[in-house]
Amino acid sequence: MPDPSGPDGDLAGRVALVCGATGPVGRELCRQLASRGAGVAAHCRTHHERAEQLVRELPGPSRHIWVRGDLTDPGQAAAAVAAARRSIGPPDVLVDAAYPAAGSRLVRDSDAADLERHLDGFRMHVNACRAVLPGMRASGRGRIILIAGALASRVFPGFAFYAGMKAGLVALARTLALEEGQAGITVNVIAPGRVESGDSAVAAVADPAFGALDAVSTLRAALPRVATPRDVASLASYLASDAAAAVTGQVVYLAAGEPV
Repeated sequence: MPDPSGPDGDLAGRVALVCGATGPVGRELCRQLASRGAGVAAHCRTHHERAEQLVRELPGPSRHIWVRGDLTDPGQAAAAVAAARRSIGPPDVLVDAAYPAAGSRLVRDSDAADLERHLDGFRMHVNACRAVLPGMRASGRGRIILIAGALASRVFPGFAFYAGMKAGLVALARTLALEEGQAGITVNVIAPGRVESGDSAVAAVADPAFGALDAVSTLRAALPRVATPRDVASLASYLASDAAAAVTGQVVYLAAGEPV
């Protein structure tokens, strides 16, 4: 992977919309994209105070803003992109790390609300992609990076809906890559396993299924560590750069070498 400080990693002049910017991965995505010269539009749904603080702390020479909207609503997704366009320019990079908070649930114990929550996760990504595509097509360049998960390819009890929606994101990305490649737009997926963060530790305590999944993953992993938000953001920054111009329709797993 190229050195982010080198010419191949330069994102100066680019505008990146980061959806789900207030989570651990989203915050690091914003920091790394900004440090490489991109103007960042940090998206949030409810935590606007966190988004405001994040924008104030972002490095780099470019201007940054925060935008707000419920991405399950196509109109609000379009409005968030329009707000970015008015303030810092049309986004030519989309990194979507947004997903509703959801615990584990066996299918037999699930209800309509459980399914709808995960369907909303898929809707968020579809609506964000649809909102940025007109501007990317007009400029003749674009980078779309969706954050899925290793559970898109492996199964574990209690995560059927989550895994189904993440697998759906992979299919969405690969299809979009075919549809939009001639317009100069690349579409790729980053699929982490467990990401080391305070949120993951809380989830493991609150929901025993997360702890059991972590234990199995640790036994199967090739590396004595798990991915960090910085790992995810470093890969996303590379995929957003000109150095990755020939990379599209790909899924990159950050699962410490665990078979997926």
